[in-house]
Amino acid sequence: MSKSLRSVILAFAVLTLCHTRQAESAPSFQFVDSDRVVLLGDTFFERAQRYGWLETALQLRFPKENIHFRNLGWSGDTVFAESRGIFDPPAKGYARMLEQVRDLKPTVIMLNYGGNEAFNGPEYIDTFVKQYGQLLDDLASTQARMVLVSPLPLFNAGAPLPKPDKHNAIRKRFVNAVQQLARERSLHYVDIWSPVEQKLEQFTSPLMTDEGVHLTNFGYGVVSTIFVRALAGDSIEATPNVALGPTVATTEAPIRQDHYTVRDSSRTLQASLQARSQAAGIRISASQLKAGAYEIRSNNSLQGVMSGSQLTNSALSEFGSVAMLDVEELRQTIVEKNEMYFYRWRPQNVTYLFLFRKHEQGNNAKEVDEFLPIISRLEERIFELKRKPRTITVNIVGKTDPEN
Repeated sequence: MSKSLRSVILAFAVLTLCHTRQAESAPSFQFVDSDRVVLLGDTFFERAQRYGWLETALQLRFPKENIHFRNLGWSGDTVFAESRGIFDPPAKGYARMLEQVRDLKPTVIMLNYGGNEAFNGPEYIDTFVKQYGQLLDDLASTQARMVLVSPLPLFNAGAPLPKPDKHNAIRKRFVNAVQQLARERSLHYVDIWSPVEQKLEQFTSPLMTDEGVHLTNFGYGVVSTIFVRALAGDSIEATPNVALGPTVATTEAPIRQDHYTVRDSSRTLQASLQARSQAAGIRISASQLKAGAYEIRSNNSLQGVMSGSQLTNSALSEFGSVAMLDVEELRQTIVEKNEMYFYRWRPQNVTYLFLFRKHEQGNNAKEVDEFLPIISRLEERIFELKRKPRTITVNIVGKTDPEN
C-alpha cells in the first residue's frame, strides 16, 4: 500500500472534533481550564506520545480549555511498576513513580493497566485487582479525578503469528475487572475495548499494528477517535455527516455559522467547510461510488488515491471520519512537546544523573530543568493552534484509470 494511501486513510479515520453533542445514555467526562493531566500506564500510553494523535484528539475535543498533558507511560509496565525499577527492585520504581506523579500536582490521572497482567492468565486477576486498588489508594492524596482506561484486544497479524482469540478471551476478563473496579470506586471508565472488539475482524490489516500488539501511527489515529468519543460520551450519530454518493445534494449541517456543501458533478464530489467557529468537525462517508480511482484533495493538496470500493467499504468510516482539517502542525507540536518532556523525566543517562552513579555526574542533574521553559513555550503554541479557525475544502475527484 502506497504512502499516500496510508496518509489518506489516516486522515479520514483519525479524529472526531468538537461540537459533537453528548450521547444521552453515555457518561461524559469534562476537562476544565488549566487541568494538569498525567497519563500513567503501559505501552499504550508511552507510544502514544510518539505519534501525538491521542493528545491532538483530546485537545481539539476541548478547544476552549488549556489542558496540560504529562505522559508517564512506560512500556511493559504493570500495576506493580515492574518496568520502572531499572536497576532497583520494582518496589523502588513504584515509589519513584508515585513521587513523580505527586510532584506534577495533577488534577486528572488517566490510568491504563491490565494488558500486560493478562499474560499471567486468569488466575492472576485477583492479584491484579488488589494491587490496582492499592495504586489508586496511593494516588488518592493527589485529589486528582481518576479515569480508568480499558486495555485493547490483540489484533490478528496473520501467519506465522498465532491468532489472538484465546488470549483475548482471557484479556476480556481483565477488561471486565477494570470496569468493575471503576464502578465500585465511582470512577470514570473509558471503554476502548468494545468498539475495537466489535470490528476486530475488519482490523486485521498490518496498518493497525506492527505485529498485532503495538499500534502504528495509523492505529493510534483510529483508536484516538474511539478514545475521545468514549471519554466524552459522544455519539457517532451526533457528528455532522456529509454522505458522498451519486445522489447527494447540498446539505446544511446543524452547526451555527458552519456550512457544508456536497456536489456531484460527473465523478467529482466536493465537501466545503467554512469553520468560522474555533474548531469544527465533519464526518465523511461514501456510498455507491462508481468503479475507478479517486483522488482525495484537501485545500487543493493531494492527500492520496483510493478506489471507489475502498472509499465505500471502509470499516473505519463508522468510527467517525473527519474532513482533512489542517491539524498536522498541532500534532507535530504536541509530539515535540512530549519529546522534550520525555528527556526531562527520563534522560538517557538517568543512572549518572539520579541513580547509583550520580556521584559521577549528578552535578549535571540540574540541567534537566532547562527543558521546562521549552515545554511551556510549546504548550502555548499548542493552545494557540487548537483554537485556530479553519476553512477546509475536500474534493474527491474520479480519475479515468480503471479500479484495481
